[in-house]
Amino acid sequence: MPPVNVAMDRLKAYAWLKGKQPHLTLPLFGEDGLDSTFVALFDLTPSEAASLELATHRAKDQLLELARHVARVDVDRSHGKVTVDVPSVPGKGGQIYDQLLAAFGSVLGPEKFQQFNTLEGDAFDRSFGSFGVAMKKYEVTVRVDQRGQTWFDVRASSSEPNSSSTSNSAVSRQDLAKYFPLLVGIVPPDLSSPPSPPSN
Repeated sequence: MPPVNVAMDRLKAYAWLKGKQPHLTLPLFGEDGLDSTFVALFDLTPSEAASLELATHRAKDQLLELARHVARVDVDRSHGKVTVDVPSVPGKGGQIYDQLLAAFGSVLGPEKFQQFNTLEGDAFDRSFGSFGVAMKKYEVTVRVDQRGQTWFDVRASSSEPNSSSTSNSAVSRQDLAKYFPLLVGIVPPDLSSPPSPPSN
């Protein structure tokens, strides 16, 4: 690992650049855990990165279980549709936030953790649905195409005190588990609308 002063020089250079471009954001979490850019910038050793990966996966699993516990589900079999509403749970989500932030502080140490809070504090706070602060809604329509392939059309909405967003996705059963793990086990496997008519 490079000397601490070299690592801090890199972080200070990034801080200077971010000062010039306030909207610049360093990727913090990827699909499977910590982003490799974050690991490189903070000069994490393999054991440090593994420790934070473990803490991150634990937090994601806890937030997923919390969402499953509070989710309200409406199944409309006549239209092959499921609606899932996840209310805001800032109290219990905040406990998970505190645990993960403490893990980052323990691994990074005081000096780099200070830089982390300065550079990545906002990005960390917004991660994982802002740790339960966001209200989320999933509207899922299940359809089978002419080849017998099952598709899940997912309209996902997220609402927080100062922002909101909506996205639309069409995913296979395998990708549903990857991108929308909350919906696995909620959407009935036999739920589907009639096959779409062939196009002319």
